[in-house]
Amino acid sequence: MHIIEQFTAAKTGGPESNEDVIVVTPDFIGVFDGSSLAKDETLEGMTGGRFAAVKLAEAVGSLPADIDPWSAVKSLTATFNAAVNSACAAEGKDPSKSLAAATMTLYSAARREIWRVGDCSFVVDGVSFMTTLPPAELRANIRQFMIRAEIAKGKTEEELLANDPTPALISSTVMKDSKVFANSPDPVMGYGVLNGTPVPENHIHVVGTKNARTIAIASDSYPAIFTTLAETEANLAKVIAEDPLCYKSNPQPKAVLKGQTRYDDVSYIRFAP
Repeated sequence: MHIIEQFTAAKTGGPESNEDVIVVTPDFIGVFDGSSLAKDETLEGMTGGRFAAVKLAEAVGSLPADIDPWSAVKSLTATFNAAVNSACAAEGKDPSKSLAAATMTLYSAARREIWRVGDCSFVVDGVSFMTTLPPAELRANIRQFMIRAEIAKGKTEEELLANDPTPALISSTVMKDSKVFANSPDPVMGYGVLNGTPVPENHIHVVGTKNARTIAIASDSYPAIFTTLAETEANLAKVIAEDPLCYKSNPQPKAVLKGQTRYDDVSYIRFAP
């Protein structure tokens, strides 16, 4: 495998807060996008999302080269569950209350396949594969409603950018309730995620790439993913410039806060398999 280009950046600018992790081993290439669903959760000095992404990326190095996707997800889940239990025991915390989790897109060189759990995106020879987790889409839509309601009542976009009340409201209700649908068979809200609980097979998406020439994998923070990083970043910059409050053509659970250049952490890696 030949890496053509790769890039990762935290929305805050500080790498220690980046909840995205790119992983490259001799047998696998991928992206883990961490999320805690609880902004105050920390494990080993990291946010829950970063802890999840880091631990899962490290675990990829122990996977057998020829492992199948279902066994790989099972192994990663067990390793992450052990990591959460260990960290919580050391810090006197209850592991059952942890909301640390991560989505994954991982390329297997031996099987010439892409495995996805969650909503990370990828492009194979110019064909884009994007998806959205139902609870995440719901949170974005609820926030879009709230923002439009505030504007209808007289608030300006500038005022809301300076003091946006919607993330806290969503976090205290819909955000934490999302956990009940993690790895759930619920046909409407169920979604797959690596959080230490078993991932149902229908939440493990496998795409064959036998004759692919180039592949790009990215976290879900890009509104669209293209064949090159330059195109992907340029599109993100355009979308943000047009709607920094993130409630129009690209609804998001949060806006681009003051001092930030993006609304979420991003990762992108393109390679020739």
